Amino acid sequence: MISSDLSLEQTVGARLRESNARWSTLPEYESLDGTTVLEKMAMIALVYGEITGQSDHQEALEKSIRFVENAREMFKSDNPDSHFDWVFAVPARTGRSQGNEYASEITPFLPILDPKYGVDANIRQRTIVGLPPSIIETYKDDGGAIIYTPLHEDMAIDLDKIVAMGITSETITETARFARRLGAGIMGLGAVIPSITRFGTTINVEGLETTTGHGGTVFLLAETVKEVLETTRTTGKVGVIGASGSIGLSATDVMLSENYDFNVTKVFDKNEVKLGKKISENIAWEGIEIAKSAVEVLEDCDVVVSAINGTIDLDTLDPSRQLNLTGKIIVDDSQPGCFNRQQVEARGGKLVWVVGQEKIENPDDRRITRVGGYRFGETAGLDGDGLWGCEAEVAALALSKRYDLAVKGPVDSKIAESIGEVMRSYDISSAVPFQSFGNSVSIDEL
Repeated sequence: MISSDLSLEQTVGARLRESNARWSTLPEYESLDGTTVLEKMAMIALVYGEITGQSDHQEALEKSIRFVENAREMFKSDNPDSHFDWVFAVPARTGRSQGNEYASEITPFLPILDPKYGVDANIRQRTIVGLPPSIIETYKDDGGAIIYTPLHEDMAIDLDKIVAMGITSETITETARFARRLGAGIMGLGAVIPSITRFGTTINVEGLETTTGHGGTVFLLAETVKEVLETTRTTGKVGVIGASGSIGLSATDVMLSENYDFNVTKVFDKNEVKLGKKISENIAWEGIEIAKSAVEVLEDCDVVVSAINGTIDLDTLDPSRQLNLTGKIIVDDSQPGCFNRQQVEARGGKLVWVVGQEKIENPDDRRITRVGGYRFGETAGLDGDGLWGCEAEVAALALSKRYDLAVKGPVDSKIAESIGEVMRSYDISSAVPFQSFGNSVSIDEL
């Protein structure tokens, strides 16, 4: 029975920890055979049933078990039944500190981990550790597939840095080998995978090309800013937060190129020395001011691009809501999102994610369609038929057979335009309407 003073999640979590020390000890990050996943899902189901007296979780448990067992079988097979020309490799946003906002990224294939069964972020993360690289979605005509890649941000907290790097490297290699066994000739690298593989150069699997997705992302980022400026009918000041990172630096270069020539006036990054050097060495950056803080960029610019691996909590930075974002648009390329949509809108601003779309009127004619309707989460994923930039890049390169354009280093304006040209040939540009956190965003009134 649930205590009147505790929520279902608190009660389930407490009972699990009381019953087995594995819910409090170090997760078995090196395991990829799925055994612990099956065991822990069974424990969750048992405890939930005992506490609630309900059996409404049985179908979810059975579906979750089938998925894990099928994933294990396919991962271990030298000749899997399924065949794909390309894959998009992505880790899940399942950190123990994430809360339930990203739960629906996992629950489509592991529904027993839904919060409605008393599963919080801590229990969810500890359960999914051990799941092997798995196919979680396919694209039209089985041309491509999304592969869940078992990387876990909590390893940085739980493990020695060298140990964590070793496990991470082996996991990515195993994912690449799996992709090749599926027949893939090219693998797109989602989220943090490019940064921890040196733009994919540490992945060496014969017959498999990799591409970072940064070309497609930077192209869509610039297109999104262009669309924002055209929609608001302004040539307003553009600022960049995280301007010395791989995406931020490349995006700023592209936005300053002759293809766009935006009015970039202020940039911020913790690495102020790198920014100063860039401004002094590149005439296109001349006149750009280095801000002392992210808040300064938000205050002074009309459109703010965010490209950092981290979060900015406006309620912590601005608890009294003195920051006025009225009329301002934040274009956030960070995943998990850097900014919270409710916090931005509470201060009068709008939050837009960098999302692409295959703009062919007849859905039957589209080539890059996720057939299962997977959206990378209901509350923190994509709206409708949106595409991530890195997802769109690998799809476009695979469909066009332009493996020669695979991105394996920093992106400049030439690379972004080359990738953009291929994406345009498949009618891919910035998504309309704008969106963030799985829902549309209207900026017309601005």
